[in-house]
Amino acid sequence: MDEASIADGKAIAETHCAICHGLDQDASLRADAPPLRYVLSLYSPENLAEDFRAGIHVGHEDMPDFVFGDLGMDVLLAYLVSIQETPPTAVE
Repeated sequence: MDEASIADGKAIAETHCAICHGLDQDASLRADAPPLRYVLSLYSPENLAEDFRAGIHVGHEDMPDFVFGDLGMDVLLAYLVSIQETPPTAVE
């Protein structure tokens, strides 16, 4: 995806996701909300896209149900891919 699409995806993330999941290098504000920069280590892009297109529902009131169209989901995924990092491993 091009830079404009990634910027559009970032705008969606800023509006709908960042308050709990953090944005780019920001930490999650909720312990139960994975940081956006690690989310694709937990969910495949295909499964995440399918869930959002179908209407994701996580079962707690703080995360509203979202339904994104194909374009919205494509640009959001492009943004998520652009910021992914490997999650740190636990130190023993």
